[in-house]
Parts: sequence; C-alpha cells; structure tokens
Amino acid sequence: MDAAFDAAGKGSLSALVELTGSPERVVAIADHRAAEHGVRFVFAGPDAIRERLEQAAALVKSGDLGLSVARTSPCPRRPMLTGRVRAAVYAAS
Repeated sequence: MDAAFDAAGKGSLSALVELTGSPERVVAIADHRAAEHGVRFVFAGPDAIRERLEQAAALVKSGDLGLSVARTSPCPRRPMLTGRVRAAVYAAS
C-alpha cells in the first residue's frame, strides 16, 4: 500500500502505519492522537473542505488526477443509523 487516509477516528492508525511502512504515508482527519503514531493530522473547516473538494473534482475532470476503486466493503448499518459513520480509505498507486 502506498498511502492511507484515515477517517475512522480511533484504532486504525498503527495498522495503517504498518501497512504503508511509514507514518509519513498516512494522513488522519479524525484522530487527534495521530502525532502519537507519527502521523500527520489535517483539519480544515467547512469552507476549506468545499474548496479542496472542488479542486480535486477539477483535477479528476481534467485527467490530472485519477481515482480507481480496487475493493469495497459494506459499511455496518448500526453506525449509520446513529449518525456515526466510521470509514477508512486506502489508496495505492
């Protein structure tokens, strides 16, 4: 695995560091303890998130950024019903 993006919030950072081989290849947006694993924690407010998503969409549209789905896994219904969705996205090039 080349890189990992963690949005789960807890419990997966050490595994992602192991899978990628380096904390420098992992980015977390939900786990404030990321530094304990040597992982970069990134936070952006709602306006910045919208702007970044628009930039990413423009890159995909122009062909400068390619995304492919290698595998999907079902999300448990229980967290969705409580409004607490936990997910991890794994990216490989």
